Amino acid sequence: MLPNEFSKQALIRPLAGHVQTQEELDLARDKICAIQLGDTFTGLPDPHISNPKGRPSTTRLTGPSEGRARGGGASRAHHLASRLQRNCSICHQPGHNRSTCPQR
Repeated sequence: MLPNEFSKQALIRPLAGHVQTQEELDLARDKICAIQLGDTFTGLPDPHISNPKGRPSTTRLTGPSEGRARGGGASRAHHLASRLQRNCSICHQPGHNRSTCPQR
């Protein structure tokens, strides 16, 4: 094949992939004929975007009291934990935990 044939095939492949009705088939056939005749073509259509790499972002809807959605829960939980003071589970006093309780 000639290098020009490869570019023509690259233009034809996306046109033929999603044909389902007779009108779509006729339209694709007309575009393919125009490409094979060497007529000007507007260019390649945008490629199909596949799933992005990495952890998916959250799509949970947040309530009005939660503030702006940031896409994760760890940073918010850490922020709330830094404001709360933990209490001992034995004497229920703040400032120490069960392992360092003076009543133990």
